[in-house]
Amino acid sequence: MIESGMMDTVYGNAAITIAASAAKEASEGMLHKFPVARHLEGCTVPYRLEDGRVGKVYIHFHPYEINSHQPIAKRAWTFQESLLSPRLLSYGTNQLAWKCKQGTLCANTQASDSVDARILDSLKWKNIVLEFTSRNLTVSSDRLAALSGYAKSVFLKSKSSPMAETQLGSSYLAGLWSHNILHDLLWKSVFPWKYRPVVYRAPTWSWASIDSPVHFIDRGPTLHSNIEILNFSVAVSEHDPFGSLQQSPPSYIKLRGHVKSAAGLPVQFSRTQQFPPSEFTIDYYQGPAGLSQGHNLFSVIFDTLETAERIVFYLEKQQNMDAIFFSRACPLWFLKLTDTQALILAPMVHKELESTEHVFVRVGILTAIYTTLGSFGTWYDDVEEPMIITLL
Repeated sequence: MIESGMMDTVYGNAAITIAASAAKEASEGMLHKFPVARHLEGCTVPYRLEDGRVGKVYIHFHPYEINSHQPIAKRAWTFQESLLSPRLLSYGTNQLAWKCKQGTLCANTQASDSVDARILDSLKWKNIVLEFTSRNLTVSSDRLAALSGYAKSVFLKSKSSPMAETQLGSSYLAGLWSHNILHDLLWKSVFPWKYRPVVYRAPTWSWASIDSPVHFIDRGPTLHSNIEILNFSVAVSEHDPFGSLQQSPPSYIKLRGHVKSAAGLPVQFSRTQQFPPSEFTIDYYQGPAGLSQGHNLFSVIFDTLETAERIVFYLEKQQNMDAIFFSRACPLWFLKLTDTQALILAPMVHKELESTEHVFVRVGILTAIYTTLGSFGTWYDDVEEPMIITLL
C-alpha cells in the first residue's frame, strides 16, 4: 500500500491524465469504434478521408450523456484519479471529454465552470463519500486506501488555503474530519442487510467499516448538539497516514453525551419486511401511568445484518398486549447526537483500553420521523447526567 500514499503526488503533478473511460478492463485500451445511436433523430453526412476513402459523420439533435455511466465510473480506485488530475482527457463510449481547472468540455455540450476539487465544504465531502462508496472495489479492504490520495490533498490544501478556517482539514479520522465530526457521524447504510467485514478495516463509527454504500442525513450548515468530543485517536499506517488502518492500538472517539437504553421500548415491523429486520420503527407513547402525552415514531436502521440477527433474541411480546418490545436484557443503547438523531450502540470489552467501562461500538442510527412533542420530546428526560463513553 506504499503506492496508495503517493496517489496525490502522481496524479496531482501529472501534466495530463488520459482515461480509457469506456474500457471494462485494462486489456481493452481506449481506442474503439463509437456505437451509432440509431434511436436518436439526426442524419448521416458522407465524409471523404485524405486517402480517398469515404466515411460517415453522424449528426444527432439529442446529446449523448457524458461519462457518468462509463465503466470507469463504476470503479472506486479511479474516482480519486479524476479528482486529483489537473487535466483529464476521457475517451468515453460515445465521445471525448476534457476537464481542467477552467471547466469541462464535451463534444456535444457547452463548457461548464470547474472548481478546485481539493477545496470543499462539509456537503461536498459527503457527496464525495456518497459517490465513492457506490463504486466497486475488487478488494474490499481497500476502502480507505482507494481514497487516501484525495484525502491527503484536501488536508494539505486546507492548511495552505486562506479559507482554511471554513474548510475541512483539522484531522482526518478514517474517512471523517474532526473539524466536522458530528455532521460526518450522521451516515446510514444503504444496504443494511449486508454483513460487516470479518477482517478489521476501520472503527465502527466510520462509514469505511462496512461494505454498503452510505448516505448522509443532511442537517444543513448548523447542527445543534450537546455532544462534547473529549479525545480521539486513529491507528494510521506509517506508509500512508490517510489510508488503511492498523487494528492495534484501537482507533476510538471519546465523548460526553446522553445515552439511553433500548430496554422496554416497543417495536413495529412491516408485514412485508424480511426477517431478521435491518430496518424497523419504534412507536413510543409518552406519559405517566399509561396516559399518552405524546406520540413519537423513530426509524431504526442497523449498519449491518448481524446486529439484526442478534437483536431478535431480545424481542418479546408482553402478556395481554399485541406489541413487541425490547426485553430488559437488550444490549442496545441510543447516543443522542442531535435533536432528531441518535447513534445506536452496543457495549464492548476491549483488553487494550485502560478502562473497559462504557465502551461501545456503533451498530446503526435512529431518526425521529414523527413527534408530537418536537424532536425527542421527553424521551431523554430519565437520563439525568451525560455519560463519558468510548466509541470503537
